[in-house]
Amino acid sequence: MNKRKCVVISVVAALMLLLTGIVAYWLQKNKESVSDRINRKASETDVAENAETGKDTGKHDSSEETTMEDYRQVCGDNILMIGSVKVELLSADVLEGDDISEETEYPVEYFEHEKLPASNLLEEVIDWDSIREESPEVDKCFSVPGYRGSDGENGARIMAENEELIKKYTSTVARPQKAYFIKCRLTNEGTVAVTNTFPLAVTSVSETGELTSREVLRYFDKPIYTEGEGRSMRYFFFKLEGQESMECTIGLVVPQEFGENDRHYYGNAPEGSLGQYDPTTLPNFVDIDALPRTEK
Repeated sequence: MNKRKCVVISVVAALMLLLTGIVAYWLQKNKESVSDRINRKASETDVAENAETGKDTGKHDSSEETTMEDYRQVCGDNILMIGSVKVELLSADVLEGDDISEETEYPVEYFEHEKLPASNLLEEVIDWDSIREESPEVDKCFSVPGYRGSDGENGARIMAENEELIKKYTSTVARPQKAYFIKCRLTNEGTVAVTNTFPLAVTSVSETGELTSREVLRYFDKPIYTEGEGRSMRYFFFKLEGQESMECTIGLVVPQEFGENDRHYYGNAPEGSLGQYDPTTLPNFVDIDALPRTEK
């Protein structure tokens, strides 16, 4: 019985590794943002709370969405909207290299995990394209919808047979990071209280137009949830009464995705875009490399 359990566990583990590879490859290929998932879960929690108190959830009708679309023309490129809340990105303090891990100006208690970020991000990268070229069965797992080799024991067999090949094309990459500490002004332009969250992700764009998006929000100096599960799940939420304004600083720690000339855009990707969008033309993105530098 114990031996059979071990076999089952091994099969499941191998299958999970294969499926993880397929998902990772699909995300890389389609450049899909993962921030929508976390924002959605947090927003669902907030909607439940607002339903109990009768407060505004930040949802607006189509006419208000049209107004948001016009904000870039009216207010300039440093504006993004979060429901009824106008977020003005005023200036940025940009740190690189050892300046990130050794900085002292921004209190460590305002980092989500209460520690300074590293100067470099170490990531394990698997070159699935090269693996697919050498292994027809792995290629079928990625390319053929419903291919049976991805199921159960067949999937475990394929992973076991290609273990050395996967190791061959697995490497650790050190990505230099930039930290953008951005001074913001938030204004609730509605008449009722709003509790909502900042976008979590930055979209990086290469010189050739290739893009990817990842969650990079790490710092916020005006949190309302600072303990326990609230801190871990909702640290980047803010609350504003109707017509209320506040100033704050957020911190984005962005790894170098493509090269030294990457451009970085802060905002939420359109729903259902699957990574196929152009942040340079959308009204709810801000080019954070173009922000004026914060005066010291």
